[in-house]
Amino acid sequence: MKFSGPLLLSTLLAISLGAACVRGSTPAPAALENVLVITIDTLRADRLGIYGARIVATPTIDRLAQDGAWAAQAAAPAPLTRPSHVSLFTGLSPSEHGIRDNVTPPLAADVPLLAERFKQAGFTTGAFVASPVLERQSGLARGFDWYSDRFDPQVD
Repeated sequence: MKFSGPLLLSTLLAISLGAACVRGSTPAPAALENVLVITIDTLRADRLGIYGARIVATPTIDRLAQDGAWAAQAAAPAPLTRPSHVSLFTGLSPSEHGIRDNVTPPLAADVPLLAERFKQAGFTTGAFVASPVLERQSGLARGFDWYSDRFDPQVD
């Protein structure tokens, strides 16, 4: 499913899921069995085939987008990793959730997270994080059955 204009796949998918699951009260459709949210820090839309890039090959991401849902127009809520990810997983703007940089204290425990809503709906949840600003201390681990935030390049 394609929407109009250029966009970063992970941003809109996560914003859409965050808005629907964190703020809304509508249960997940019965046919929804798996949800995959991929975020890739600083990835530009013009570097993905689904957005027309021809100088690089991104067949797996392109196939995931074509088989799922993607949108072609969105804007990051902040030009920083942590506030943007907190917005993605809360459906709130940085002024609402209070995370405005990459080093502030953790997200407040009373701010609902997307993973918590999925967990409550019966999903098994997991996150695999490779950014120090998104480690467990950020407050984003709530609701995940697994939250792997240690990257060891020596492990296969």
